[in-house]
Amino acid sequence: MKSSTRRLLVILASFGLIFGSFFVYFSLIVPTYQEIQKLRAELYSKQALYGDQQRAEEAVGKLVGQFQGLATFQELVSISLPRQADIPSILNQLQGIARLSQISLQSLSFQYLPLPQPKDALIQPIGVIRVNINLFGSYTSLKSYISALETNVRVMDLSSLKIDGGARANQANLIHNIIVDVYYQS
Repeated sequence: MKSSTRRLLVILASFGLIFGSFFVYFSLIVPTYQEIQKLRAELYSKQALYGDQQRAEEAVGKLVGQFQGLATFQELVSISLPRQADIPSILNQLQGIARLSQISLQSLSFQYLPLPQPKDALIQPIGVIRVNINLFGSYTSLKSYISALETNVRVMDLSSLKIDGGARANQANLIHNIIVDVYYQS
């Protein structure tokens, strides 16, 4: 075999190898690479969807927590400013505060104050019950009673205070007359 024929055969074999490698590349590697890209795209989209769903679930959880907080807030407002006068509850609270303050509750009288007429129908007026309370006890007990009224759950406002001395000299106990306004939603 001549060297020129050998060269020609080597060149043809080289072209055959080059065409074979192109054939293998385009028939086997490119479709597999495209399949890999497609699977990667699906994986990325599923991961993004999972992340979005997780963020949405967290957001819904936060909203549910906020609405539960609002329900608790609404219950607290309903306790502090009830929807009706509820005189027995007021009486119970005033007696309980008197016991805790170690002061004697002598008498109570309740008076409904007239409701203000709102100009806007969306705003409901706040009702007021005026309670006239006669107490008997020491000045420190009175201070404790008034302090407990201020920090009570139900909204109450001290309107008037009158302190009278006892009939005996050097007596530590005094007669107290206080007027308290108790509020409710009408």
